[in-house]
Amino acid sequence: MSPFPPSSLVCRLTDQEGAILPPFSRNAVRYFVLSRSDGSCNRIRVLLQGYVTIFEGDTRVSPPLPFSVVQTISLLAPRGSSLHFQLRHFQCYLLPMLLGDASTLARVCVRIELDSVATSYQNTAILSYQSGGVRTACYQPRRTLDVAHFISQTQVQYDRLVCADLCQYTARSDGVKRHYTDQDAATEYDGCGILAPDRVSYYNLFVNGVLQPSINYAIWEGNLRFLTNDLPPKDAPIVLEFITFHAPNGQRLFVSSENYVTISDGSKRVFLNQDALPAYSDGTIPSPDLVSYYNLYSNGVLQPRTNYTVSQGHLALTTSDLPLPGSLLILESVRIFDEDQKLLPAVILQYNAKANPYPCYTDGNEIKMYGQSGIPAPHTSSFQHLMVNGAMQPPKNYTVQEGCLCLRTINVPIPNAPLILQSVSVLLPPVESTKRMDHTNVFSCDGSM
Repeated sequence: MSPFPPSSLVCRLTDQEGAILPPFSRNAVRYFVLSRSDGSCNRIRVLLQGYVTIFEGDTRVSPPLPFSVVQTISLLAPRGSSLHFQLRHFQCYLLPMLLGDASTLARVCVRIELDSVATSYQNTAILSYQSGGVRTACYQPRRTLDVAHFISQTQVQYDRLVCADLCQYTARSDGVKRHYTDQDAATEYDGCGILAPDRVSYYNLFVNGVLQPSINYAIWEGNLRFLTNDLPPKDAPIVLEFITFHAPNGQRLFVSSENYVTISDGSKRVFLNQDALPAYSDGTIPSPDLVSYYNLYSNGVLQPRTNYTVSQGHLALTTSDLPLPGSLLILESVRIFDEDQKLLPAVILQYNAKANPYPCYTDGNEIKMYGQSGIPAPHTSSFQHLMVNGAMQPPKNYTVQEGCLCLRTINVPIPNAPLILQSVSVLLPPVESTKRMDHTNVFSCDGSM
């Protein structure tokens, strides 16, 4: 998970392969003249290019990050003159974004400052001759015309955070229909319709707030069909959630998910693989090291991480109150793979609160016994989704910004209903374990950190 303390991170000038370059070495920073004006203005546009790499001690944390900046300088440089550029001083400043236990590096914004000198000069030819007019020597000393000192600043960003698209199809059961199509969608929620499974990374179906085993239904583009004998009760919300993870090159990442389903007897606290309901389970209880992340639903309600522990073949509830007899327990295990089929880790933050008569919630409303992650800003995670009283909410129903969650529904939830905002941050592997440098997002920092 790359636990690099922010104080130990440094950035250095490197070449495009990541080899460290002394700042004053030739081509540590490359200068290209884009244009130069004649006349009294003597303005020159210069492109500066290079690479910086983030290190923790001698360990390379990031790939070489390309940077470029265009600078306009004033310098006397008439036609026929030559230009020379030299880096005098290099400095960079790091602003890391850490997740989870504040030791998992997700993003670093790098501010780069370059102190340069530009010199214009002319060559003057001096010739020497012997008697008889035969030339024996010629040399061209440089005559300095002008010197300009200029400082250039730019920013780049190293990002391990995987981008994801989330959309939903929402409908309401009429109590008798088995087959639902795009035309049955609740139009007030601006959903995406029923997407083809091969167009997304993975999907989940919730009926009346309960995650459905994959054996219970089938979907294809524009269509959802229930395969159970019992159909959803009348007016029960039907929510299909589609999530698509993208590699930095835009390709869709592969995801596999499995559900371990069991049932509570009201007294059991520990559940094993053999306790699974074979008719509904399509997986066992995996080791946490073998999954990107997992979720536990008890009677349809997503559980805080403090309420349970997971190890290979072993699920233990840690709450004082146990689920009622007959309550369904569903452990969802999600595996996300990069283009090299390497399992990607994820950091899960979960904000838990109780519904109140007011539409907006802050960090102060968080139930501290379940964690103190607060309400993260959307740009710090791959995706966020909100569940109110166990029901997955359409994105149109709420807005999130750091420290603030606001519901946009006309009706407020029933008092004390569980309100859960889950933030999922999927991370690309550390650069040392990747085979190709194009597995990293590199783009201009937008200052949103």
